[in-house]
This record gives sequence, structure tokens and C-alpha cells, in this order.
Amino acid sequence: MLRRDDALRLSEAVQSRYALEPDSWAWKWQVTDDVQRQVCREFGFGDDASEGLDLLRSALALFPNDEELRDAAHYLRHNIHTECGVPVGCVVPDLPLYGLDGGPTSLHQIAAAGRATVLFTGSHT
Repeated sequence: MLRRDDALRLSEAVQSRYALEPDSWAWKWQVTDDVQRQVCREFGFGDDASEGLDLLRSALALFPNDEELRDAAHYLRHNIHTECGVPVGCVVPDLPLYGLDGGPTSLHQIAAAGRATVLFTGSHT
């Protein structure tokens, strides 16, 4: 499934779809989700494909030491992440944040509340 996902994502047709809205995370997610659902249907998971999606998206969590899986996973081979520019132990800059209600706040405002603050960051594609 991972190899098929990779082949489809790199295909001219799918790359053309990604290029329609290159700066839209929502569009990239929609195209990726469409591709992954197609792969799951091709592998017999039916129209809903939710079980297949869970399996496809968690393959490395299920088999963390499997090098073949790691090499087959598109999102790992084509990962464009960079190392964080803020070293461990450094004071983090005051980042603008938004609460679940959509209201603006900042990292320093949250940290100033006197409670321990843990910051997790990452990306999802």
C-alpha cells in the first residue's frame, strides 16, 4: 500500500492536482486523502476505507524498525522538514497563538500564567 501511495503521489496526474493550489494546506490534504482512499479501495478496503487509512497512516507506528516500510513511505522519503532553529534550553521567542475559541494570545502570556507549559510542534500531511 505504501508503494502504491508513493507511486500515485508522484504521478503526473496527482502532481498536477497538487499544483492547482500549491500554497493551500487544505488542498494538499484533500489531494493526499483522495490518493490514500484510492489506494485503500484498490487493496480491498471498500468505499469507506477507514480501516485501510488507519493501517496506511500508522504503518511505521506498528512496525517502527522495519526499514523496508521506512523506505516505502512517501512522507518520509520526501520529507522537507528542517531542524528547529531554537536550540534546546534556549528561551523561546514570543509566538502568536490562538486558543480553541479562535481568540489571540501568545506563548509568553500562556507561560506567564504560572503553570508548567509544554510546547509540541509538528506538521501533518
